[in-house]
Amino acid sequence: MVSSVGRPAEALAAELAAKWPTYLSFLLSFVTLLIAWVYHHRLLEAAKHPGTGLLFVNGILLLIVSAVPFPTALLGAYLTTSAASVVCYFTPATLAFSILPTICSGG
Repeated sequence: MVSSVGRPAEALAAELAAKWPTYLSFLLSFVTLLIAWVYHHRLLEAAKHPGTGLLFVNGILLLIVSAVPFPTALLGAYLTTSAASVVCYFTPATLAFSILPTICSGG
């Protein structure tokens, strides 16, 4: 603990720069959630009187969107490792499922 008190700013900058996969995955998940949010609002604006069925479908969308942090964390942790190919196939598929219901519904 004492040795970290006098760390130069360059070391901190280097450590933060080394975390670029985490920043990239955060940005990707944010954009995905933003798209889902916009389509969600467009869908509910189009519905004059949303029924119970639509609200339950919206709940399923919420369930899928709430899973976005998991692939985001995987992408940030493993993007620069040998497991990157698996993560890079898994992450977009999961993120796509979070926005497909709203896009396909005509929103």
